[in-house]
Amino acid sequence: MDAQWTFLTNHAHVLLSIVKFPAIRMRELAEKIGITERAVQRIIADLEDAGHLQIERQGRRNSYKVFLNLPLRHPIERHCSVKNLVKLIDGTQHQAIPRQPKFTRRTCILPVIQSSEKVQIIPKNFGMFE
Repeated sequence: MDAQWTFLTNHAHVLLSIVKFPAIRMRELAEKIGITERAVQRIIADLEDAGHLQIERQGRRNSYKVFLNLPLRHPIERHCSVKNLVKLIDGTQHQAIPRQPKFTRRTCILPVIQSSEKVQIIPKNFGMFE
């Protein structure tokens, strides 16, 4: 039996499908791409951690925002944005969403005070964890 392979990764397939269908369910993604639902969950987590995707809870379902202006990850393709890939594969123009700063539970926001002499960082116990 010949091994089946494609030019695009499962990450690209998930991202392209979400661009086209922002409210698609993970089960539907898994069926469409031909991978397990657990693999889709890992890929979505990877895309969210990398800042390419934002998950919005709408009732019992998720909806997704894709940040199209971000560059592709590999050094060979880094000169292209996600938007370029979508346009190449999908053939349509999508509206780019500006990327918002991502804050996780591990992110610590420290206020900075500037004085004429030096910049001081307020100690960790004054930071806010989100």
